[in-house]
Formats: sequence, C-alpha cells, structure tokens
Amino acid sequence: MKKKDEEDYRFLATIRDEKKSIRNVLCKVFLPFKHSDLLQIHLFPTTDQSNFFESQTDLQLSHVIRNMAGDRRGKIEARDLFVNKFNRS
Repeated sequence: MKKKDEEDYRFLATIRDEKKSIRNVLCKVFLPFKHSDLLQIHLFPTTDQSNFFESQTDLQLSHVIRNMAGDRRGKIEARDLFVNKFNRS
C-alpha cells in the first residue's frame, strides 16, 4: 500500500502554453484515494524552467511512454492544466 505522500508515477514531461514549450520538466502524479478526490500533478521545474511557470495559469502537459527498446507504448496528456499554487522552494 502506498503512502499518502508517495507519487504513483514520475516522468519528464513537456509543458506548453499558447506560444512556448518547456521540455524535461519533472512531474509526479498522485492518483486519488477516493472517487471524490482530484488527481494531482506536481511539477518540479529547474530554476531556469520555473521562470516560465510564474506567470502561467493555463498550460498543457504531454509525455510519450516508451518501452526499454524505445518503442512508443502510449501517451499521457493533460490539455487543461491549471496552476493553483507556485512555490519556489
């Protein structure tokens, strides 16, 4: 059984807005424990990447899932990703 603060998935994603995209942003996905809870995606940008996120409120996330041979196996997408909290620490 996973702990409450333990992520379900971790990957490097591409985050984009209408004009620009940032690659290799560390993402941790927390699946809900109950049906009424929300899925949460926590982004951990580098210092350079964080400048992009400060002024953004509406973003898109994508990540291609590949197997060990590099073959594409699926894709994770979030087309309406809203930033509700920003922390520099």
